[in-house]
Amino acid sequence: MREEVMNAYLNIPNLRGLVLKTYGAGNAPKLPWLYERLKELSDRGVVIINTTQCSTGTVDMGRYDTSLQLIEAGVLNGHDMTLEAVVTKLMFLLGHNYDKQRICQLMNTSLVGEVTLPFALQTDEEACLQRGHLAKVRGICAD
Repeated sequence: MREEVMNAYLNIPNLRGLVLKTYGAGNAPKLPWLYERLKELSDRGVVIINTTQCSTGTVDMGRYDTSLQLIEAGVLNGHDMTLEAVVTKLMFLLGHNYDKQRICQLMNTSLVGEVTLPFALQTDEEACLQRGHLAKVRGICAD
């Protein structure tokens, strides 16, 4: 993605949601301007979801260093949801005018079996510790 394209997103009036298609387990290029723009959008209340470009697999934010900046920018983990599931779920939640906090909570909840949540019965901290994520070392976790 070019910086001009990301800057254009900042100027879309009433933008409430953005879906990223990232590499492998949810990694993005290490471009400082990219994370700055994503943080600006998130701080404005835009819900940003991280999905993988891979046809199978899952986003595992915090597994590798390259996704830590996404977490810090306020990007949500799309886990193993398909692009279609992420878009549909986000449209549904935005259409119900939930606030960002509630949308974030529901995006990390399986409503109709659309997402497999790892360690769903554990607290976030326990799940991070069990996975041994780099995110835990930095004091943040995507789940």
